Order: sequence, then structure tokens, then C-alpha cells
Amino acid sequence: MAEETVSKVYSEALFGAARDLGKIEEVKKDFAQFIEILDSNEELRDLYYSPAVNNKSKKELLENIFKDKMEETLLNFLELLCDKRHTTEIYHIARDYEKLYDIELGFVVGEIVSAKALDADKLKKFEEDTGKLLQRKVKLKNKVDESIIGGVKIMVDGRMIDASIKTKLDKMLEKLKEN
Repeated sequence: MAEETVSKVYSEALFGAARDLGKIEEVKKDFAQFIEILDSNEELRDLYYSPAVNNKSKKELLENIFKDKMEETLLNFLELLCDKRHTTEIYHIARDYEKLYDIELGFVVGEIVSAKALDADKLKKFEEDTGKLLQRKVKLKNKVDESIIGGVKIMVDGRMIDASIKTKLDKMLEKLKEN
């Protein structure tokens, strides 16, 4: 719970600063790239997280790698996290920043469950179709669940569209049992 509060406070501060500077898009893009780099580089992630590495060294590392390669506001923010010893909250802060970004742009975020991962084009088509249905801008996160056999389940804004084969089969089975 405490980490949620920390991530919320820091993500709101970063988002506010980025908005004031008209850089919310740039910060979002660079933040996502930074997270990808941490995900793909265990050594860098361990250095950034480690309480054994002093803050000055962490900040120098960030400067050496990312100066002139990321939005300055984000770089300063990442260094602030070093000073405040909250580097381990980076993933939560990135997640919360993205939520604030979506809200700012008027998106409602939902989940689409499919038997196999959807490619970007299919996901975009589902977002567009769901958006037309709900008359809102929709962003969907894909979750894979092989048990639905085929089709999809879409959950957005407290609503569910269930077009899974498993549900259709279950309904057919219920009708057969009634007869």
C-alpha cells in the first residue's frame, strides 16, 4: 500500500511537470523506453535498484547513458528518485504515469482476453470497434487465457463483451440440459 502512495505521488509530480512544459508525450515515450532498457539490461537495473550503489554514482550513470537521449524532465526525475531512495518504485511510477496520460487524453482503459496474443493491428481494430460501441476512446491491454478456446472477452468501464467460444459452448450445453 505504501508503494502505491509513493508511486502515485511521484507519478503525479512528474506528470504535472511534464504538462506544465508541454512535454507529456515526450516523457511518456522516453519513460517507456527507459523501462524497456531496464527490462532488457539486468546489470543496469541492478545498479539502479541497489542500495549498495551510492546516489552520486547512480546519477552519474544516468547522466553518462541518457543525457541528450531522453527528455531532460524525465532524466532529472530519475535522478531525484536516486536522491530520495525510491528507485525500486520505477515500474509502479511508470504504470501510474501512463494511467494519468490516458486520462488526460480521454482514454478509457480496458482488457481484452484472447486465447492467443493479438498482433498490433488486431488490437487496434478491437480498440476502434469497442470505442465506437461505447462512444469513447478505448485503449485495450491484451491478456492471454487459452481456456476461452477462441474469440475474445472485452472488459471496459465496468462492462463486459463476451464473444468467447467457451461461453458460447457453455450456453449451448445449458440449452441441451434444459431439453
